[in-house]
Amino acid sequence: MTPTRLSTVPALIVVLVVAFGLAGCSTTQQLESQWTAEGSSQGLPPRGVTLVVDGDRISGSDGCNAYFGKLSVQDFSGTTGRLVVGDVTSTLIGCPAEVQQVADWFMRLLHDRPTFVVDGNRLTLRADDGRELVLVRA
Repeated sequence: MTPTRLSTVPALIVVLVVAFGLAGCSTTQQLESQWTAEGSSQGLPPRGVTLVVDGDRISGSDGCNAYFGKLSVQDFSGTTGRLVVGDVTSTLIGCPAEVQQVADWFMRLLHDRPTFVVDGNRLTLRADDGRELVLVRA
């Protein structure tokens, strides 16, 4: 029996849905990992700062508190783009002033829609004012 032209339409639809679905995932695929802060442009020691990217969700530690939020990527181009973080909540543990300073700096950086560059196992976040944080895959 010869297949009719109509039987190829559902197969084509499935192929298109899968292709567009994979294309949509690619914007965070380069970012999906657990990242640990290695250094900052401000000379602040980012001890304990982590960023976990899982699809459109982020979580981690700001060095003092655990945080959770939503993530989207704008201006994506292979391994670069701009992070847009929203609906972030965190625990409210009191920390020493120097630890809280790092935590506040990191959270401001995330909320300021930094650009990012993924280079192998390194992720660099850069704010428009020049603040920069380098993270490595954990």
